[in-house]
Amino acid sequence: MGKIKFISFFLLSALLFTSCTTKISDIQNNPKEFNDKEVSVKGKVVSSKNAVVLKYFKLEDGTGTIYVITKNDLPDENDKVKVTGNVKQYFKIAGLKLTVIMEEKRGICLF
Repeated sequence: MGKIKFISFFLLSALLFTSCTTKISDIQNNPKEFNDKEVSVKGKVVSSKNAVVLKYFKLEDGTGTIYVITKNDLPDENDKVKVTGNVKQYFKIAGLKLTVIMEEKRGICLF
């Protein structure tokens, strides 16, 4: 009986963790609507960069890509993660103006 409860808990946690996310394309297509708002996105890490004063990674979800600025350890390329943070429109990285997510928390994604 304990094994069934554990599996049920695991599946319920996975379902709750992977739901309630925003498509990256929705953010990229309507950046003003999402600016300064908290969102959760999930996807695969396609690249990461540890600059002297800035750490960020690029996340892809099948609908688009977005940069995530973090103070945490960088995830590995191909990691599947869920990120929650605030959207910032026109954030400057290396002279480019981009819409980014300022990461507040991250977890693994089981999709």
